[in-house]
Formats: sequence, C-alpha cells, structure tokens
Amino acid sequence: MRSDNDWLIYNLEAAGESIATIVEQANLGRFSRLVVRSGTLDMNDALYGLFRTFNDITLDIAPTADGKTVEGHFSADFGGTVMNGIVERVVQDDGQARLKASVTNLDLASFLPFIDDPEAMVSLVGPTALSNDVGFDADTGRVVGGLFHVDLTGTDLRIDDDYFQIATGIAEVSWNPEIGQFTMAETPVRIGESSGSVSGVFVLGLDELYGPTVGMSLSARDVSIHSELGPPEAPFTEMSFSGWSAPLYGAMGIDQFEASKADGSRLASTGRVDMLRRGMGFEMTIAGEGITADDLKRLWPYFISPDTREWFVKHVVDGRIKASSMSYSFPVGTVGKRGEDKPIPKNGMSIDITGVGVKIIPVEGMAPIAIDGEMHLKVRDNDVTIAADGGTVETAGGPITVANAAMIMGSDLPDERIIEISGDISGGIEALLALARE
Repeated sequence: MRSDNDWLIYNLEAAGESIATIVEQANLGRFSRLVVRSGTLDMNDALYGLFRTFNDITLDIAPTADGKTVEGHFSADFGGTVMNGIVERVVQDDGQARLKASVTNLDLASFLPFIDDPEAMVSLVGPTALSNDVGFDADTGRVVGGLFHVDLTGTDLRIDDDYFQIATGIAEVSWNPEIGQFTMAETPVRIGESSGSVSGVFVLGLDELYGPTVGMSLSARDVSIHSELGPPEAPFTEMSFSGWSAPLYGAMGIDQFEASKADGSRLASTGRVDMLRRGMGFEMTIAGEGITADDLKRLWPYFISPDTREWFVKHVVDGRIKASSMSYSFPVGTVGKRGEDKPIPKNGMSIDITGVGVKIIPVEGMAPIAIDGEMHLKVRDNDVTIAADGGTVETAGGPITVANAAMIMGSDLPDERIIEISGDISGGIEALLALARE
C-alpha cells in the first residue's frame, strides 16, 4: 500500500520516462511522432475496490527538431466527461527536465474516486481545470518539486440531495514531494452564496490502520456564510481548521476549528466526522463566547439535528452568547437524511448556553419576549429547557412583564413536541387582552 503522494510520484516519473523514450526512438530514426486514436484504458483500483475505464483516448505527441522538447495533445472520455489537454516536456540547459501539462474538463473522480462517491452524503461533482509544472533531477530522473494551478469553477458541492455551485480563483499550489506537502496560496472561494479567501497546507501520508491520509491546516478570512436568513450583517474575520482525513474509511478528524470576529467573539470546536456509505456520524465538542444568535444559526450545519436547528432559527430572534458548552455524539447511521425522521440517539446531544439580550418567540403567533438579564438554555437530546429571571412582551395594548419565566419542551417521538410555558405575568387589562388575541 502506498500513500497518494507516492502514487503521484510514481505516475509522474513513469510519464516523464515514457516521454523521454519517445525522444530516444525518434533520434534512432524509428518514428517521428506517436499517435493514438480511439484507445481504451482500464484501471483496476484494488485499494478503493473500483474499476475505471477511459474511452476514446487520443494522443498526438512528437519531439521538436532540437530534440530537447516534446509537445503533444490528448483527450479521453471518462463517464461521459471528455477531458482535453496539452503536454510538454522540456530539457533545460542544466539537464533538468520539466513536465508541463494543462487539462480542461477534468473529472477529479477519474483519479480520486472518493471525491465523487454517489453513496456518500458529501461529495464534489463536476469538471475542473488543472495545470502542472513538475521538475525532474537531471541525474536520477526523480521528481524534485512541482507547481500546480487548480480552478474548481463549474463544480458543485453536493450535500445529500442539495447542490451548491462553486466558483474559485485559480489556486496556486506548490508541491514538496519529499515530504508529501502541498501548500496552497490564498485563493478566493465561493460556495453557493457563501464566500471567503482560503489558504492552507495539505500533507499526504499513510497510516497502517486507515491507509492513505491527508493532514490539513486551513485558514480563511472575511468569511460570509449565507443561510435561509439571507446574508450576514458582518463576515467572520478569521476561520481556521486543522485536522486530518482518511478517504478510504470516510473519516475526518477535527483537531481544532475556530471562527472569530473583529469584536472578539469566537467559537471553537474539536471532534470527528464519519461519512460512510451506511450513513453519517459525528462526535463534536463546541464552545463559544460573544457570538450572536445569528452567528450560531449560520455555523450550525442544516443537516445536523435539523428539527432543533429549525426551532432555534425560528424562535430565537436576537441575543448574544455569554458562555456555551455543546457536545454531540451521533454514531454512524443515526443522522437522518432529508425526509427521514430518525430520533436523537441516547446522550446524543448536550447543550448549555447562557445568553444576554435575548429575544425569543415561545410559540408561533406570539410576539417576541425580550429577556431581562441572562437566559439559560439547556438541551438534553429531545428535552429543551429555557429559563430566565424575567422578560417583557410588547403587545398592541402595552407591555406585559413576565417573572420567573421558563419553557420546557420534550418528546419521545420525532414528529411530536410538548411545550410547557410558566411564569408570573403582570400587565394592564388591554395588554393581556391583546396577548390573548395574538
């Protein structure tokens, strides 16, 4: 078993040697160019258990008169997507060879099958554009380094049955093959209506248990996360992520994720996500301070505990988190897909949040209650408890004050919820009548 970095080195060195052979054969007068038409290439990927076929392969490649350069063009059909490219091998004055290629309409799944797994919950779909400039040692022929340019514009991020269009700048990625490290310069990225500028480092390795691995360290700035509420008032000034992924097993580890704004508010998370063919699962611990209710709604993925998130989006209309502690434990297969009503697993969700400046709508149709002082939110699986010292409800007949306010929601069934509201209400008769009419 090899790492993906080792496979890349192996394939590039084989390609470089093959093209060098064309120069040798031409110098011997055996042929002047190599032409392939209507070719077929079958690839048996024993590691991922996949069989891939490239059809209608064309190749036209030949050396120049000085014998130092080989130029050509090629095309191939992979699953209905026809990629086209040009290739050039140049021998420099110092004897070092450089292999350059530019490919358009490239389906990444043709070489990285886990990228677009139709049975996975999350995948990258569609063609990309890629160019590379790789150097080879003059004496040994070994790869010494490379520079890649990648454009993901035109691809889609698929989450379950939802597709989000991707648009990026041309990302410049430098490669150090000796340590398997790829360094991506800052690049503008837009996914759906969300955007930001992203840079990072990726290291391709090999684990005895998990097989090929990818270590990641990403940084982003000016991140604007769009949601059903529309664009945010202000973007996150900084986001950072460090972790790893094991594509063969569909596992991703979150060593540290942090999102922060210029006012000092921040949210941090650690955990692990598993996205397997039999379902998705995750374990995650999250803590935050200073972020607003709107920030939390945007950072909360819509496919994680969607019922609880939907209630939070609709009913918590304002506020800022003073302190929070959230932990999730959903084994693989317990996260329901769209249309599935899967219950929250036992001890699957534990949330404790203390908020200030909170406005909450207890039930649909009621005016928001402005909480005086702190509000305490406690969630244990399906049971939700909200408590506050007091609050004020503005009605058409005047204000109503609520002391010792509390709301308890609970249910053992995913499609049913019992709501209990308590508190000492005081206000004028007109205000109480207005509340009753609402």
